[in-house]
Amino acid sequence: MLTLSVSLGLAWTSVPGRKLTGAAIGGEPDSPNPSTPFRIGTNLDGVAYWSSALPFVDLMKSSGDWFVQAPYRWNTEEKVALDESGWPITIPRGRDGASRNIGLVVLREAGGADTPHTRYVVGYDGSGRLKGMDSQGMRTLKGSKPRQLIVETDAEGWVQLMITQTDPHGRGDFLRNIRVIREDLFPEYERGSVFNPAFVERIAPFRTIRFMDWMVTNSLFRADGSRAKWSSGQGWNANAAGELGWSSRPLPGDARWTSGVPVEIMVQLLNTTKADGWFNMPVNATDDYVRNFAKYVREHLDPKLNIHVELSNEVWNWAFPQAHYAKYRAESEDGKDANWMEWYGKRSAQVGEIWNAVFREPARGQGPPGRVRIVYSTQFAYKGLEKLGLETPRWLDKNGQHRRGADFFDEYAVTGYYGAGLSDDKQVAAVLQWQRDPDGGFQRALLALRKSIEQNNAPLYEYHAKRAREYGLELVTYESGFGERTPPSQHQNEDYTNFLIALQRRPEIYNLELANAEAFRRAGGSLFMNFGIIGKPSKWGSWSALEHINQKDSPRYRALISLTTKYNQDQKTRH
Repeated sequence: MLTLSVSLGLAWTSVPGRKLTGAAIGGEPDSPNPSTPFRIGTNLDGVAYWSSALPFVDLMKSSGDWFVQAPYRWNTEEKVALDESGWPITIPRGRDGASRNIGLVVLREAGGADTPHTRYVVGYDGSGRLKGMDSQGMRTLKGSKPRQLIVETDAEGWVQLMITQTDPHGRGDFLRNIRVIREDLFPEYERGSVFNPAFVERIAPFRTIRFMDWMVTNSLFRADGSRAKWSSGQGWNANAAGELGWSSRPLPGDARWTSGVPVEIMVQLLNTTKADGWFNMPVNATDDYVRNFAKYVREHLDPKLNIHVELSNEVWNWAFPQAHYAKYRAESEDGKDANWMEWYGKRSAQVGEIWNAVFREPARGQGPPGRVRIVYSTQFAYKGLEKLGLETPRWLDKNGQHRRGADFFDEYAVTGYYGAGLSDDKQVAAVLQWQRDPDGGFQRALLALRKSIEQNNAPLYEYHAKRAREYGLELVTYESGFGERTPPSQHQNEDYTNFLIALQRRPEIYNLELANAEAFRRAGGSLFMNFGIIGKPSKWGSWSALEHINQKDSPRYRALISLTTKYNQDQKTRH
C-alpha cells in the first residue's frame, strides 16, 4: 500500500444521540470506534442493451426501445403504440403502404458480454410471428415448446429480434411477455431466478448496494412516468414535470426495466446478497410515493438489513435535471432569491421524516440508531456549498419555529474519485508528451494519480470529516474510484482513450485504490462506496472495476475485494 505524505490522524469521541462523531484532526491515528466500523459498498451500473453487466437472467428486461423498420430502412422513426406494460399492440403501416416490422435490440456492443455464436431461448405469449434479425446474422430455430424459438448469434454475439406479425385476428392477442434467456441459463430461469448467477457472485462481497443508476435517478420523470427531455429552447423545463406519483412507478411486469428497476426487484437482490440497500428517491416524488416505497421496503426487506435513503443524486450538479427542478421548487416556495441547495436540504429532511415514520424510528436521530440512514450529499471540491442545505435558514414549521435540515440527517456524503486532471483539455499537451516516454507515459500518469490522492483527496476528506462531525453525522462516500475520461478535444483520438483505459488496467492501480480508501478511512469515513462495478470502458470513462460479466478479476476489483475482506467480514457475520 502507498504511504500518504499527509497527516491523517483521528482521535474519537462520542456525542449523545448520534451515530458518529470525532475529535479534530491531528496527532497520531487511533483505532476506529467499534460502533462505527469502516465498510465497503458499491453502486450498480445502469440497465441498458449495451451494458456488459447482464444482471438479469431475462435479457428482455435490459433491451432497447421498440422501433419500426421498413425495407432498406433500419428505423423509420414512426411511433409504436404500446400497452400499459410497454408491449407493441400493432405494427404501424406507413403512408407509402409498404410493409413494416418492429425491431428490438436486446444485446449489442456490450464489450465482452455479447459472446459469439451463443444460443438464446425466446419465449412469448400471444399470437404473431417473432424471429431473430437474419439481416444481422442471426439464425432462428424452432424451440422445444409452443410459442418458443431459439436464436443463435453470429461472431459479434449481438441479439436483435423483429416482430413481423402481431394479433393477426384483431382480438387483442398481440405478442407480449417476451423472454430472452441464454440457453445455458434457462434452467435458472425455470427455477424462478431473476438474477444472473455470475452477477450475484461479483457483487456478493459488498456490504452496501446503491441503486442510483438502476433507479435512473439522473433523469426527470413527469407525473405520467414519461421522461422529460432537454431542449435548446427551454432547457429541462423542470416546472412542467409535475410530481411523480406512486402509480407511475416501474413494475415487475413492465416489458423492460430501463426506465427504472422496480423496488420489488431491488429488494429481492438485497435479500439474495444480504447487503444493505441505498435508495435514491426521485427528486419530484410525492409524499405518497415516498411513503409507499418505504412501506414496501419495511414489509419485504430482511429485517437484519439497513437502508440508506438519499433524495435524488447530486442535486448540486447543474448537468442534471434534478438541480434545475430544485431551483424551480425553491423559487416557487421561497421567492426568486431562494437557493436550490437549501430546498434540497429541506426536501431531503422531509423525505427522511417519512421513512423514519414508516419504520417507527426517531426522525431527528435521537435515541439508538435505527435501520434507516438519511443521506445528505454535497460537492467534494466546493467547500461551503454544504452549508445552506444543512442549516435550511428559511425552513419554518407551522408555528414559525426554525427547522434545521441537519437534524434529520444521519450521513454526510461526498464523492471519492481520484484523478490528475487527465480529463481536462488543459492537460492534453502534457499527456501527449508523456506518451513519448519509453513506457508510454504510464509511470508519470501513475505518479500524478498518487499525488492527487495525497494532495487533493486526503485534505478534502479531512475537511468534510470535520464538517460531518460538527453536525454529528457519519461521513460516507456515495461514489468513488478512478475518475479519468477522455477530454472533449480528444474524443476522436483513440490513442488518448486507449491510454486512459490501459492506465486503469495497470497493476499499480491496485495500490492506488487501497490508498484512496485508506485516506478516507483515516479521515474518519465510515462507508466507502465504489461507483461502477461492471461496465465497459470508453471515451466517456472507465467507471467500473470490471469491464464485463465474464471478467472475474482486475487490479481495481481485486483491491475492492481486499478491502471487503479486511473491513466487511465482521459486518457480514452480524447478519
